Amino acid sequence: MSTTRRQFLSRAAVAGVALGAPSLLAACGSGDPRSASGCDGYSALTPQELQARQGLNYVDASPKPAQLCSNCMHYTAPAEGACGGCKLFAGPVLAGGYCTAWAAQAS
Repeated sequence: MSTTRRQFLSRAAVAGVALGAPSLLAACGSGDPRSASGCDGYSALTPQELQARQGLNYVDASPKPAQLCSNCMHYTAPAEGACGGCKLFAGPVLAGGYCTAWAAQAS
């Protein structure tokens, strides 16, 4: 029985979705420390507070390795746990996150 390349790629894509979906869904809103939405306080944000975060293009994983929330002057480190905060917007912030207002910490 011969399999064409198209059939193989189609089956591989279906298998990838079937294997990856449970882990993606498990991380959604489950307190996963890799996502600020899983941290305490995120669900209590108002639409205006969420809009402020989005306006600064906050993301949980920085696209710029040298510019992380943890080395930004606006970041407030957490007392415990994975999520800190930001002086510019409400809600939890991951140390490895980033937004367009990033500014280097004073030396």
